[in-house]
This record gives sequence, C-alpha cells and structure tokens, in this order.
Amino acid sequence: MSKPTPGPWEVDRCWNDDDYTDIIGADGSTRIARVCSDAEDSSRDHEAEANARLIASAPALRDALRHVAAVLDAHGWGIVDERQVRAALAACEERDP
Repeated sequence: MSKPTPGPWEVDRCWNDDDYTDIIGADGSTRIARVCSDAEDSSRDHEAEANARLIASAPALRDALRHVAAVLDAHGWGIVDERQVRAALAACEERDP
C-alpha cells in the first residue's frame, strides 16, 4: 500500500482560460488533484470549489477519524456504528475494514 502525500492540503483557485482548482500538498508545490469547473456552465463553479475543499480536507478528516476510533476503542462504542467508522477509516487507508 502506498502512503498518501502528507497533509495539510490546500485549495489553490486558478483563473485562466480554463477554470480549475488545484489541491496542493504541504510543500506548497505538489499538486494532489485538479478539479475542473464546467466551462459551459459557470453557475456550477461553486460545486467544483466545494469538491476541491472536500478533497483538500481528506488528511484532516482521516486524522479526526483515527482519533474518534481510538477514543471509542478506549471508552466503548455505545451507540456509534463501529462498522461504519472502521469502513470509512479503512477506505482512507486503502485496507480492509
């Protein structure tokens, strides 16, 4: 399993002939992903930017999910669906739940 690019990741909105938003790694230069806007429908630009923010938040979400799992392991799962948390964490880490 390969490891993801270390976070935090940032959103870098680029404006030129083709609108797109890059997700940049912690080093400030590594492009993690590029989210393109619909050039024919600028009313959807907000969706592209929201998608870019969601992608950029992946390292922080993974870290938060790890923390939640550790706290619940220590104190009991109670009403939380352990399978759902474990499956989401496994998806972040490319492994079986």
